[in-house]
Amino acid sequence: MRPSTFYKYLSPDRTDVLQNLRIRFTQVSALNDPFESFPGVLIGDRDWYLQVFRARIDEEMEQLGIRGEGKRKQYWRSRKGEFDHFHKCYTDVAWLMGQSELVQHMSDTVHGCLSLSATSTNILMWSHYANHHRGYVIGFHGNHDYFGPSVDEVKYSVTRPPHNPFEHRHSGDLFYAKSTDWSYEQEYRKYQSFVEPMKLPNGNDLLPYTEPSASRQPNEAVVLFPLPPDSIARVIFGWKSSPEL
Repeated sequence: MRPSTFYKYLSPDRTDVLQNLRIRFTQVSALNDPFESFPGVLIGDRDWYLQVFRARIDEEMEQLGIRGEGKRKQYWRSRKGEFDHFHKCYTDVAWLMGQSELVQHMSDTVHGCLSLSATSTNILMWSHYANHHRGYVIGFHGNHDYFGPSVDEVKYSVTRPPHNPFEHRHSGDLFYAKSTDWSYEQEYRKYQSFVEPMKLPNGNDLLPYTEPSASRQPNEAVVLFPLPPDSIARVIFGWKSSPEL
C-alpha cells in the first residue's frame, strides 16, 4: 500500500526548501549509491551469442533478397568465420562496463530524482541525511496531485537489472532498483525531466540527451523545481536541532 505521507530528510542548512518552496531533483550519479541506474553486465553462454549472430545473418539475407536454400547456406558459410570476432567483441568486459556507464550518463542528462521515504523515524536516515538529527524532515501529502502516479516505489534486490548489449531500450525498472542493503530507507521516487521531450512519429516521447565527452564527467548542476505549498503536511525537527532552525 502507498503511504499516506512521503518524507524528505534534510540537513539544517537546507531551510531554503521551505523558504523558497523549491527542491533539488538530483542526478543519479550524485546520489549515495554509486550503482544508481547502472545496469548489471550481461554475459551469456556461447550458444546465446551464436543465436544472435545467426539471426543477424538471416536479417541480412532478407534485406539482400537471398531466398534459395542453397544460396542461403552458401552465404552463411561465407560469414560464419566472423563469429569468433563477434563473440569476442560482445563479451569484452571493459566495453560492456562502458555501455553501462553510458546508460548512467544518459540518465544524468535527461532527468533528476527526488528521493522520498515512507518513514520519518529511521535513525540511520536521520543520521545520514539530516546531519545527525540536527536537521529536519518535511512530510508531504501522499495523495496530492504532485505526488500522485508520478511517484513509484523502489524495489530492493540482490541483483541489478542487466544491460542487454543487443538492445537499445532499457526497462524503466532500472531507475527504481537498488540493493537490499538500502531497504531500510523504504524509498519512493519522483523523476522530473531536465529537457523538453520530443514527440516521435509513433506517438512515443523521446528525451534528447547530450552525447558524452571523452572524460564522461557527470552532470553536477543543481537543478531546483517548485514545490506546491499545499503539498506540505508537516515539518518534523531532529532531536538535536537548534532553536535557530
